Amino acid sequence: MKEQDYPLVSVIMPAYNTEKYISEAIDSILNQTYKNFEFFIIDDCSTDRTAEIIKAYEDARIIYIHSEKNYGIVYSLNKCINLAKGKYIARMDSDDISLPERLREQVEYMELNPNVSIIGTAFRYSDTKEVINHPVVDDLIKIQLLNNTAFGHPTVMIRKNDLINNNLIYDHSFLHAEDYELWTRMAEKGLKMANLPGVGLIYRRHNAQISSSKQKQQSLLTENIRQKHRTFYFGEVLDSEEIGYIGNYSLSIYKSISFVFKLWSVNASKNYFKRSFFKKYLSQYLIQRLNKNELKNSIINKKYDISFKIWLLKVYFNQISHNIRKS
Repeated sequence: MKEQDYPLVSVIMPAYNTEKYISEAIDSILNQTYKNFEFFIIDDCSTDRTAEIIKAYEDARIIYIHSEKNYGIVYSLNKCINLAKGKYIARMDSDDISLPERLREQVEYMELNPNVSIIGTAFRYSDTKEVINHPVVDDLIKIQLLNNTAFGHPTVMIRKNDLINNNLIYDHSFLHAEDYELWTRMAEKGLKMANLPGVGLIYRRHNAQISSSKQKQQSLLTENIRQKHRTFYFGEVLDSEEIGYIGNYSLSIYKSISFVFKLWSVNASKNYFKRSFFKKYLSQYLIQRLNKNELKNSIINKKYDISFKIWLLKVYFNQISHNIRKS
């Protein structure tokens, strides 16, 4: 088979007991305006009518896989990635709806930007119509990953060779937060990331999904991923307690500024993140819990380098201006 005969996109969709929603999910992929794809649907040993519904479709692009026992989503995703022929891997969940232009817009972006390894989209909740927007440029995405995920998992399209060449797969140790953990390792490899600003998917919320049924476990795993990822960047200058300070607003202002100075210094020497974006991230951290008198005293008394002091003064005056506007 010639290279051009392969599908450009491999859509991968694990399914488990989603008989209520899976027809809409499948139809939303089959009805994409972009047509050059294969569609892996892997049924993870469902106990309802999920498998029956999938097998009723007669579309040559569908590749149906049935697991003999319930292995879980990480196994299903990695199996489909391994089998995929496409240049791009497009994620989909069996209870969501991809909008008709989603694949076309993502393929066009990836073809025009060969240095980008992953592209997501904004998404809309089905029940509230609320739109979730993540940062669209690489530096802002990577800064957000210090705190949380920066992609809607079922919206992403990934360049398969970048996964293979960097030995990247979903890690079963982080089941229920496997997507966030994979994004952090992609960032640590220096892979470029982006999000499209437009809505590409309707995300359905219900009691049976992982984010509802495994919320406590997901939260604990997410915190572990944060700590691991922050240690990658700042572990040389921060101990394990200090790593936990990121996002902690209970510290004294003096500890906060000393801690922020360490982050500033590491990024200034290593250039992990674009400096203007990282300064904004650090200023937001301080502004969340700023006492202007304490901040002013810290600027006067502490022996920081002049560029850091100038930046602190800007944060100080910006907060004063903000408080005046609010009053």
